[in-house]
Amino acid sequence: MVYCIVIKNRAFLRIPSANAAYERESVKTYMNETNYTLTRQVNISLPVDELDKVLRARSAPAALLYLAVQRTGGKLPSARELHLSEEDYRAAVALLRSAGVLQTAEKPVPDTHTLPEYTNEELVQRTNEDRGFSGVVQMAQQLYGRKLTAAEMKKLLGMQDHFGLPPEVLMQLLTYVFDEYRAKNGPGRSPGIRYIEKVACHWADDEVLTLDMAERYIARDRERRSLHGQIWRALQLDDRPHVPTERKYVDSWIDMEFPVDVIAEAWDRTVTNTGRLTWAYMDKILKGWHAQNIHTLAAVRERDPRGAQRRQTQPAAGAQPRNDLARAQELLRGMRDKKEE
Repeated sequence: MVYCIVIKNRAFLRIPSANAAYERESVKTYMNETNYTLTRQVNISLPVDELDKVLRARSAPAALLYLAVQRTGGKLPSARELHLSEEDYRAAVALLRSAGVLQTAEKPVPDTHTLPEYTNEELVQRTNEDRGFSGVVQMAQQLYGRKLTAAEMKKLLGMQDHFGLPPEVLMQLLTYVFDEYRAKNGPGRSPGIRYIEKVACHWADDEVLTLDMAERYIARDRERRSLHGQIWRALQLDDRPHVPTERKYVDSWIDMEFPVDVIAEAWDRTVTNTGRLTWAYMDKILKGWHAQNIHTLAAVRERDPRGAQRRQTQPAAGAQPRNDLARAQELLRGMRDKKEE
């Protein structure tokens, strides 16, 4: 048990430093009529409102995680450091987040995306004891068609621990990365472990932490890739690689929810007015439509000034082409007929 004193809405806990032995000393509590004390004490000040939320949660892993975060000055320890299972660890993080106790410190992705280092002994132990990680290794070996190196296994373990990706999500990520990579580079090609780490980093940044979230993320990503292909074809740029600036423009138009036919209309107007594809000019057109909430081709032709002017100058459907000479001759004949009468 921990001795607690409340002074002015602050709770002062006296807990031992790391690896401190429990001996009989000054602070006494009673359990089963036996006296217990803490030695080499360290004072930690805790907000009472937060402490109440943790106590109401009635969760030992959540309480352990909360105290560990306070002990480390806000740094979130790993499940391995707390000797918790990945399931208990994720549940504790979720519970503290829902209670409003953890905000930014709970994010499993640190400021730097450098994966931790593992010894060979740690790798063997985790492979033998963590069935989830063992499943990730087996999945990766099946996709590669060979046994993984120790370095590759350590990278996968780091993705699970450091990025906070559950084993089932990591396996879904592996399948997705291999499918996309081989579709782009050929059926016999395989992505490197660094490429997989890069995708895992993006998933962690976007907090893709459940299987359902992973499936939705993959569906959205594939839809976006399909839109990219359609837009490149509409812009007649599907026959060459695309530079980052071009992709940035296209991404922004997709984010503004423009369909392909509206983007093609903006491209047509850009080329007509400037004689070539000018990205900034085209982007200005689309941003102008977006500001006016014009996102369909019908709305563009109805509300855009150029579209209205073009409709006024075009003859109606089925009308005969204008012939000024024939019209003048017709007027002269009418005047002659009136004189003769």
